[in-house]
Formats: sequence, C-alpha cells, structure tokens
Amino acid sequence: MAGRAPRAQLTELESCVLGAIWLRGPCSAYAIRREFAQSNSSFWSSSSGSIYPVIKRLTALGLVSAAPKPVDKRGKRDLAATAKGARALRGWVRDLPPWTAMPSLDPVRARMNFLAVLGTRDGQLDFVRRAQVAARVQAVGLRRQLPAFKQASQVEYLTNLGSLHEVEARAQWLKKVAAALRTGGAIR
Repeated sequence: MAGRAPRAQLTELESCVLGAIWLRGPCSAYAIRREFAQSNSSFWSSSSGSIYPVIKRLTALGLVSAAPKPVDKRGKRDLAATAKGARALRGWVRDLPPWTAMPSLDPVRARMNFLAVLGTRDGQLDFVRRAQVAARVQAVGLRRQLPAFKQASQVEYLTNLGSLHEVEARAQWLKKVAAALRTGGAIR
C-alpha cells in the first residue's frame, strides 16, 4: 500500500534538541549544549554524551543539516532544522498524549515515598524544612530571572513563569506536609 512513510519516533530529548536547533539555528552543537546547561530544568542532561549522539541521530534522520563553517579549521558545523525537521517538530508540539498532563518529575516528591526511613518526626521535619528552603531559593532565583526572560522573548518568559509556579506549588505542598508532621507525628 502506497502512503506516507511513518514519522520517526523521537524521544522527548531528541524533540527538545530539534526544537532548540530550529529556534536557534544556524548554531553549533556547543550552543545547544550550553542552552541545555543553562536551563532551569533539572530533567535534561547537557553532557556531551547525551546531546552529541542526539544531534548525530537527528542529522542521520534528515531532520537537521550540518553545514561546515567555512572559517573554522576545527571542523565545526552550523546546525539547522531541515524542512523535514520542522514538520517533525510541528508534529511533536501538536501531539499531546495523556502522559504529558501527568505531574512532572519531582525528586522531592519521590523521596517523600520513603520518608519513614528517616525514623523520627524531627528527622522527617528536617528533610521537609530543607526542601522548603530549596524551593524558596529556587523561587527567588526564578522570580529574579523573569524580567530578563520577558525582555528576551514572550515564550521564554511564559515557560519560566510556568517553572516558577511549579516551584511555588511545591513550596505550598511542603508547608502542608510540615503541618501534618507537626500535628500527626512521624510518618511510618
């Protein structure tokens, strides 16, 4: 049966790297690594062992072009999303499977499942207090960065505003956890 070839199934990381290349291109692989390293998200790794293989795969799939920089003798290349890459990116952005609405990765919440291992109420409250301080520090930093993001672009501002709201919601939840520990005792 003749028809359209199925689109390459990209991971979330591959799709985000493709999106960053589309947004910033033409750009170097190093510029993409730097963007991931400067991200407020702890979810993505900016290591060369994660980013460079993704770029290689996207290039092999024809989603990214890599043109040699004429003035660079070290073999650096300018990356840009191809038309096929832009179509794949559009498809990924439009596609919202049910799992995308699920709670995001939260290392604090994951540790809460095992809070009983800390034994005492004081040990558990100490964990919660440290998590609250960390959330407040992150919120202050994100709030401080918002004006710069607003000047850079509306998309960056709104994305980082979402990050701020997520951190503030974590702080509110931790406040309730601390209150429950103070009134109900240690979690067993």
